[in-house]
Amino acid sequence: MRVSSFVRARTRYVRSVVFISLSALFIVFVMVCSMRVLKAVPFRQAFVIATDPMRIISWDTTRTALQVVSMPSDILISGAFGYGQYALSAIQTLDTLDHKNGMLLSQSVSQAVGMPITGAIFTKSFPPDTPVLDTLKRHFSWRSIGQRLVGRVGTTVSFSDWIHIVLLVHTLGTDDVEVLNLATAVTQMSRPDGVTVRVLDPQKVDYILGNSFHDTKLRNENKTVTIINTTTVFGIGSHIARMVNRFGIQVVSVGNQTEQIDNCQLETDKKTKNSLTYQFLKAYFRCSETLGLGESEVSDITLRLGTRVGAMFVSIEK
Repeated sequence: MRVSSFVRARTRYVRSVVFISLSALFIVFVMVCSMRVLKAVPFRQAFVIATDPMRIISWDTTRTALQVVSMPSDILISGAFGYGQYALSAIQTLDTLDHKNGMLLSQSVSQAVGMPITGAIFTKSFPPDTPVLDTLKRHFSWRSIGQRLVGRVGTTVSFSDWIHIVLLVHTLGTDDVEVLNLATAVTQMSRPDGVTVRVLDPQKVDYILGNSFHDTKLRNENKTVTIINTTTVFGIGSHIARMVNRFGIQVVSVGNQTEQIDNCQLETDKKTKNSLTYQFLKAYFRCSETLGLGESEVSDITLRLGTRVGAMFVSIEK
């Protein structure tokens, strides 16, 4: 019996040592990844959380604060990629059914509110009376890091970005969270069948969001951008201008070009290529690069929109 007790005690001791060692290694791994994240994210990002109400979270890397946009899931918006008009909750469902991997939801919401959105997070909803910060801390708990690592979280957000969000959320106080509610940014419309629906109103959205999402670094660079639409989709230049303007990037000209291109193109000189504004546009729109004078008499950077970008905005024409 003494031998058996000794063996059990030794086994428990070994397990405890192994557990502590693995926990220490995990903490070190998280810290290393976190350090890489803080260096790898030089400008503002935004992510949509598919809950009810649906939320967008975004933050300025120069300060500890978080902006949260709240939207009732029954509000109608135009879906990206040629999808028609649906409620936010329906677009979330279509994204899952059509295996769009978050692209349909994130791009549809991005176009509706005029904001560059990097990824989507699919998670459960908490009671509507739960404080926003408490809800975020539940979504992005310390435990969620391990769940994201093994793929148990439905999201298109990268692992490094996930760690960044967790670290940010758990350093915030209530006063550090600014909530902008779009529940009133709607217009009542009657359908031919007599049903009245609530449609998101872009002008009301712009009024409520204002300059809350200006990125300090991007705005202070004061780089100007010309946007040229090379596609047959009418109006996307103005929509892209609205989106990048939301982050504080100054668009000085929007035009058209008859010669179509496939991918979007960025054109600037060698000096401006190193700017955060240029790097943001390149990263978000995944553009190819062209060095040259381009539209230098008009702006610092020229962004030409190709058919790949146009495909996301097909619903604008409808």
